[in-house]
Amino acid sequence: MAKLHENFSFTFLSPQPFNFHLTASAYNFNWFYNGQSLYLPLSRKPDVVAKIEPVDKELVVKVFSKVSMSKDEVEDKVVFALGLQEELSSFYEIAFNDPLLRYVPLKLKGMHLRCCSPWLALLIALCQQNASFRQGWSMVYHVLELLGLRVEVDGRIVPLPPTPMEVVEAGLKQLKAARLGYRAETLFMAANWLMDYLRGEEPDEASILALKEQVKGIGTYTLRVALLFGARRYEEPPVDRWLVKVVSEAYGQSLKGLSEAEAFIKQRWHEWGGLFAFFTTIVTDAEPGLKAIKRVREGFLEPKFDFSQLTPMTMWRLL
Repeated sequence: MAKLHENFSFTFLSPQPFNFHLTASAYNFNWFYNGQSLYLPLSRKPDVVAKIEPVDKELVVKVFSKVSMSKDEVEDKVVFALGLQEELSSFYEIAFNDPLLRYVPLKLKGMHLRCCSPWLALLIALCQQNASFRQGWSMVYHVLELLGLRVEVDGRIVPLPPTPMEVVEAGLKQLKAARLGYRAETLFMAANWLMDYLRGEEPDEASILALKEQVKGIGTYTLRVALLFGARRYEEPPVDRWLVKVVSEAYGQSLKGLSEAEAFIKQRWHEWGGLFAFFTTIVTDAEPGLKAIKRVREGFLEPKFDFSQLTPMTMWRLL
């Protein structure tokens, strides 16, 4: 296990509104967020992790790596990952009177989607295929647990996402041990293609987009989830059957399929469709279909923060 050393540190004046803990905790694991600090993997080539803590009105960032890094590059990555320059006022204007997201500007104001690398975002997206919230994120957990590179950061063990080469070297047997099911073969083929195409470079947004034409099993929904978490691309919402049912119930629409639901979301949310989909899972605690619909009918549209129940906001404690 490698030990990463503190390379340098810097501070940001926390923008307003910005809620560090809501942003850090959503869809996260205890390896990376412990209720106080966020350990944010920034790179695998070289291995870089930023430890981020809120102090008064500032965010204190300590950067850990084995080699020297460009401070400007690291700052840009942290700003993008946390959405520190993201302006959500027009999103809040729509949400304020919305039947689904009306509590977001009131009780979740300042919460941003936290981005990760495009490659980890693709892994997350593949695990969401035909899976419930619990199943999908459990798969992500098992991949990181079995294949992640463990590094020590300020006395804490942090697993870094496996690179495409490490996935290929692990082989299909290891991927299946991570309980990926049929997704193991898709991930393996994607890693193989990226390893050859990029020749050791880290996957970026363009290379992830190219996978649709190269790897069977990577379609529109998977790419949209990957681009949501890996590139903050909101204009093309990832729509699945769960979202169709929730949207139909919330807005009193008889939406017959994915394309009708997508058109409705774009018409209402404009460039914010992907963020709408993200926050819809947050306010419903990503409950399964019938339970989510019941919550919509009852108007219970804010996260419970109940640590006896696995949700997007509690998985950092429970997974």
